[in-house]
Amino acid sequence: MHLTRIAIYILIGVNFFLCLYILYEQRLILRAAGKILILVGVFILPLILFFLTLGTIIDSSKATSYCLFCHVMKPFGRSLQATDEFSLPAVHYQNRLIPIQEACYTCHRDYSLFGPIKDKILGLKHIYNYYFRKTRNRPIKLKEPFKNTNCLVCHDGARRFVENEIHRDDNLLADLRSGKASCLEDGCHDVVHLMEDENE
Repeated sequence: MHLTRIAIYILIGVNFFLCLYILYEQRLILRAAGKILILVGVFILPLILFFLTLGTIIDSSKATSYCLFCHVMKPFGRSLQATDEFSLPAVHYQNRLIPIQEACYTCHRDYSLFGPIKDKILGLKHIYNYYFRKTRNRPIKLKEPFKNTNCLVCHDGARRFVENEIHRDDNLLADLRSGKASCLEDGCHDVVHLMEDENE
């Protein structure tokens, strides 16, 4: 078991018994040491627990299994196993060009400074819309065009990419880097997630 999780469980136990003790010994409020104990049990430990669990939750939300846990995402997960050689997710996943434990996150996170935080907030919005705004039957689409930086963070400078005849055009490379041209459109990689056998 991960050390952070063990620390969280220990702190939850300590905080639980500390709160029980504070409730049982209500006279603690009269003594200075009691006030410190109350401060630790009611404010400081819960705050530490909040930040520890937040980090653990954010870390676990990078997992492929976390992304594909939702029913609506399962067809995207199946596209990782597609046999079509033009399916980008399948090619990357099956050839281990991306970490399989974080397959979705690797390609769909925003690689800017605040990208991971922005992505988590967007994910929470999706969950809220799905359950409270009843958007279940709407097709899943990207909110904005897919950013080339998500591809180029791995491919730019990679020998296979640079030596490919199509990519040897300096103008094209400049357009890809600037976002003027798209990796997923403009006649290049226009087949992305192949939705095979979507019915369960």
